[in-house]
Parts: sequence; structure tokens; C-alpha cells
Amino acid sequence: MAEKTLLIDLENSPIIARVWGRREVNVIGEPIQESYLLSYAYRWLGTSKIECRSLPMYGSYKKEPENTKALSQDLRDLYAKADRVVGHNLAAFDDKIANTMFVTNNILPPNPHRVTDTLKVARKFFRFSSNSLKDLAIRLGLTPKEETGGIKLWIGCMHG
Repeated sequence: MAEKTLLIDLENSPIIARVWGRREVNVIGEPIQESYLLSYAYRWLGTSKIECRSLPMYGSYKKEPENTKALSQDLRDLYAKADRVVGHNLAAFDDKIANTMFVTNNILPPNPHRVTDTLKVARKFFRFSSNSLKDLAIRLGLTPKEETGGIKLWIGCMHG
């Protein structure tokens, strides 16, 4: 039986906090709002269809726009179908965000899966001048991820 490989990228909100000074993240007091899962996009290796799930797709969004339970449950169900999960910075970021969403929503984690973190692969086997997903795609002659507009897009996503 062929291995089911999930290619995935998660997006989460920024932490909202009061800080002293500009960009002095080491002086954060209590966060006003913790980071939460906004959306994820995925496709199965061997297919071309990219799927996306985001908070506004769920019925609870209008009353509770930061309620990640249904989105997190769908993510958990997706992970449970995969033998391997592939993503850029997956081990240090996306998987940890996913696990945080599972535990904070009282969702049992999926069974362990094999992870291929393309950032770790790039660092371990190559010496590119930059290991960002965009720069790696350009250097390898692939289509880079579209420009997002930065923090303005995330704030827009937080507002539906």
C-alpha cells in the first residue's frame, strides 16, 4: 500500500500584548490574546487539488470568531489519515501549533506520523544562502509562495 503523504501549511494569529517600547518582545507583560489557529492549506502528494480550511467556514465563527475547536478537530482528522506529513518548518512550528490547538480544545492527538520538515532537510544536506521557503523555491526553479502582504493579511483574516 502506498504511503499517504500530506503536504500542509498552518497559519495562526499573532499574539496580542501590551509592550514597553517598539519591538521589545522580551518585555512583554501578560498577553491580551494568545495566538490561535486561523487556517490551514493542504494537498495530498500525487494530487493537484489544494484544499483550505479557515475559521469563517464554521458555523460558530459569527458568534465566536476565535473558537478553533471545529477547525482543530478537522485538522486532527486530516493528520490521522496521513502516514507522513510534510511542511516547511513543520517540526518547530506547524506541528507545535497543531498540538497546542489539540490540547487546548480537549482533542486527542492523532497517532504518531512520520514528519518531513523541508527546512530541516535544507539545513542538513545543503548550504543555501537562505532557507526561507520563498528563496528555496526560487533557487530550485519552482514557483514561490505568493506574497501575502504581511501582517495586514493576518489581521484581515482575524476579522473574517
